[in-house]
Amino acid sequence: YTTLFRSIAQDELRAGNAILVMKYGVLVSGTVLDENGRAIEGATLTQIEGIRGLVKATTVSGGRFSFESPKSVEIVLVAQAKGFAPARQDVTVAPKMPEVEFRLQKGAIVSGHVVDDDGKPVAGVRIGTIARGDRYYYPWQTMTDAAGKFLWDSAPATSLNCTVVPPVGFDSSNPFFLLEPGKENEIKLRKLQSMHLTGTVVDAKTKKPIDKFKVQAMEGGSPVTPVSADG
Repeated sequence: YTTLFRSIAQDELRAGNAILVMKYGVLVSGTVLDENGRAIEGATLTQIEGIRGLVKATTVSGGRFSFESPKSVEIVLVAQAKGFAPARQDVTVAPKMPEVEFRLQKGAIVSGHVVDDDGKPVAGVRIGTIARGDRYYYPWQTMTDAAGKFLWDSAPATSLNCTVVPPVGFDSSNPFFLLEPGKENEIKLRKLQSMHLTGTVVDAKTKKPIDKFKVQAMEGGSPVTPVSADG
């Protein structure tokens, strides 16, 4: 059966007479193999929708997978497994459709490090792939370690558009970077200047101080510090 979304009135729920009719889906099944035809267990099958990915299945014994999908729909599937480059297929879902087969090649290495203005490593930076332009989207995300390093040993052999989310205290106005496989990629983050602000917030009419309020520093339309409360 396929997933069903429908708005239900509260009156129906209270009365206990709400009805959901599930529609039969189409079974999408197949195998994930390596370049020599050996089965890969534990590979994930992700359906790509725009810049998002929804994991639909994981391969079991024999590299087999299966899941239900709505009838007569075009989907994009990406197969991924550790140590192998991801592969993508455009699949037409229809009754009695043939099985889908993926053959994964050895993965490329995407590695690098993140440093600040002084060349010091930055830990806790979230790095992940994104979809931009006509490039294929292969879901991946990681965090830099204590040495500011990151590694992906299951990458495609092509440049990757990635987004970088730095920790508090670093400029986040330029979050997009291009990572190249087979080389040590360096990402530099600009440290924000520390500042100390003081002031008073008053009621516009009475001119009396307001006991509780929030302060947010902004730079280029983006917040640069956490919201803080004062009183």
